[in-house]
Amino acid sequence: PPRPLLPTRLVEILESAKQEVEQLVQELAMYKRQRDELEHKLNVQIQESQQIQQQIFDLDRTHKKMKQQYEEEIQRLRRQLESTGGENMNRGSSMQSYSPLGSPSSPPPLTSNAHSKKTKMMMDPQLGMQPLTVVGTKRTRPDGQGIVPAMNPGGGPPTPTM
Repeated sequence: PPRPLLPTRLVEILESAKQEVEQLVQELAMYKRQRDELEHKLNVQIQESQQIQQQIFDLDRTHKKMKQQYEEEIQRLRRQLESTGGENMNRGSSMQSYSPLGSPSSPPPLTSNAHSKKTKMMMDPQLGMQPLTVVGTKRTRPDGQGIVPAMNPGGGPPTPTM
C-alpha cells in the first residue's frame, strides 16, 4: 500500500512546482512590462530635462547678449551726453529709445503743437520698457497713469510735470 502513494504524492509536488513556476513567469512578465514603462517615462523626462536645460542656456545667452547691447548703448549715450554737455536733454533729440524687439529707433521730436500725439517706447526706471504717448511737449502713459517727468534743461534728474 505505501508504494502507490509515492507516485501520487510526487505528482502533487510536481503539479505544485509547475503552478509556482507559471506564477513566477507571469510575475516576471509583469515586472518586465513595468520596467519597460518606467524606462520609457524616464527617457521622456530626460528628454524634457535636456530641452529645458537647452532653453535655459539659450535664454542665458540671449540675456547676456542683450545686456551687452544695452551696456554698449548706455556707454554710447554717456559719451554723446558728455560731448554735448547735456544741453539737448530736454528736447529728447540726442536720445534714442528701444522698440519692444530691442532695435534702436529715433524718438519722435517733441513739438509745441498741443494736438500732435505720438506713441513710442521709453525706459521707465521702475517698470522697464513702457509705451509712452507724447502729446505736444507733455509725455503721458497710454494706460492713464499720468504724466511722465520731463528731463531738467540742465541735464539733471527729471522733474515732475503736472
